[in-house]
Amino acid sequence: CPNACGIQAIERGDLEAHLLQCPLEEVECDFSHAGCNTKLPRQDMERHTEESTQKHLVLMSAKSVRLEQRLQEQQETFQHKLQEQQQEAAEKLQKVVEGLEEKLQKMALENEAKTNDLQQQLQQKAQQVEGLERCMGAVRSPIIKMDNFKQHKEKQDMWYSPPLYTHPGGYKFCIAVQANGGSVAAGTHVSVYLYAMKGEFDNQLQWPVKCTITLQLLNQPRDQDHIT
Repeated sequence: CPNACGIQAIERGDLEAHLLQCPLEEVECDFSHAGCNTKLPRQDMERHTEESTQKHLVLMSAKSVRLEQRLQEQQETFQHKLQEQQQEAAEKLQKVVEGLEEKLQKMALENEAKTNDLQQQLQQKAQQVEGLERCMGAVRSPIIKMDNFKQHKEKQDMWYSPPLYTHPGGYKFCIAVQANGGSVAAGTHVSVYLYAMKGEFDNQLQWPVKCTITLQLLNQPRDQDHIT
């Protein structure tokens, strides 16, 4: 034995196992992990342990305090990192939510604008259709009856027809009649006038008016002698 413990003739293959039990082999204190640096022969270590109980308790207590401090530090570090990660995740989520809200608001505004545009277009179309219907109604009524001819003649006033159109989408006009005649024709003739009016389609027509309008005064009592 290299420690001269008295055992002779140890085979080389058994030396390592012997040193693990050799009473003279120098070993560390069982509380070296707590900070005891004592190294003694194995046979003296039991006495050291008994004599250093108080010292070992102090070392173990100090180690326990250090472990608790490290644990507390690790917990604080973990909590800090966790809070940072949670804050970062919350900020990212908030940005995503804000981005989605912005997109939704933009889409809502775009849809509202499109809806308003469509409503305006529909309203314009409806107005055009209404104008065409009125125009078609006026065109489909080529015969205009003048009531109370005698009274208008006696009063020497002007009679006006409902609005008429030359054709669908055409010029708007009305017929004016002086039953007792006007100007040089007063008392001898019937005066008939055409008045151009502000119509639905004036922006689409050519001005001044260039068209031929034919009127015919119908002699109702005899259904003859009509004047064109």
